[in-house]
Amino acid sequence: MSNAAPNMPVLSRTADLRLLYLDTSFFVELERGFSVQSPLARKLGELTETVPLCLSFITIAELARGKRSGDLNAMARFLDSLRPRWLRPENEIAAQEARSYLLSPVNGPFGACDPVDSSIYGAFRRKLMRDENLDLVTDNANIETFFRQIQNSAEGRELVSGLSSACGPFILRLQDDRRSNHPFRENSRAGREHTDRKLLVSIKAHIAQQAQEAATKGDLTVRLQKVGSLYLPAATAGTEPEISDIPKFPAQFLGHEFTHFRSDVYEGMNENNLKAMASGEVGDYFHTVGAAYCEFFSCDKRVGAAIAGGRARLGLRPPFVTVQRGALGLLEDIEKCL
Repeated sequence: MSNAAPNMPVLSRTADLRLLYLDTSFFVELERGFSVQSPLARKLGELTETVPLCLSFITIAELARGKRSGDLNAMARFLDSLRPRWLRPENEIAAQEARSYLLSPVNGPFGACDPVDSSIYGAFRRKLMRDENLDLVTDNANIETFFRQIQNSAEGRELVSGLSSACGPFILRLQDDRRSNHPFRENSRAGREHTDRKLLVSIKAHIAQQAQEAATKGDLTVRLQKVGSLYLPAATAGTEPEISDIPKFPAQFLGHEFTHFRSDVYEGMNENNLKAMASGEVGDYFHTVGAAYCEFFSCDKRVGAAIAGGRARLGLRPPFVTVQRGALGLLEDIEKCL
């Protein structure tokens, strides 16, 4: 299916990774003077007959809050006609990855993870159910409805403002990685191990939470045994995930790759500049979930440099860089790989 880097393990996952995830800049160009007869729209329509388009909440939110350069609603109707798949929220996928670990046999293939849904409502029902006045909380929700609600309702605008609130934890993570890496400038391996161990703590917390939920519900598909403070499958009792297991949690792994490599850029930057720059990168961080689960993924050169090695370890082809030949050239490059 895809080209793995030499001597790198290809993880066995049951999810269908043959999906097309395009970065927000692609849709900004598509919106500009949008027409269903434009070469770009026609090429996208042709391509998605072979490879389903995958969209995410972060993409739609970024478009909704951006400056208008064309008919957003017309573009939304066109995207709806392509019947896209929808990437679930990052926290739900992290929980799925933890449960997949619980269900995996020792040294066996990684368990099933279902990162996408066929509808907006299916993908985001947990996020949206608290917004009872949104028309979006129906099985008939579509992208045009999404845009309209975000633009015209207080509840919709609140959903988008959640992106701003997400900047806080992201900035703290960058600051912490920057400080952690600094003492290890002459020994990058030690610095990397330090940040890897931080991620491992988070992964173990997700596993423990999923195991506790299974134990509480009497879920017989998971035979659990408590080892210290951590619940584990009985088959693996006495063992816990190690640093080498981190790529078995693809979304968390690629998000970690992104922040690890980007934290280096922030060295010596004052706090105000750090916050300004990080607020523009928090969206890129959430897009890395798409990079973990979609074979065809586009991004800018900066993000590509941060995640290319991680995608290789997952057995995925390198990301497609948007700016090299423009949006139409990007689709043509992807088409050549089919």
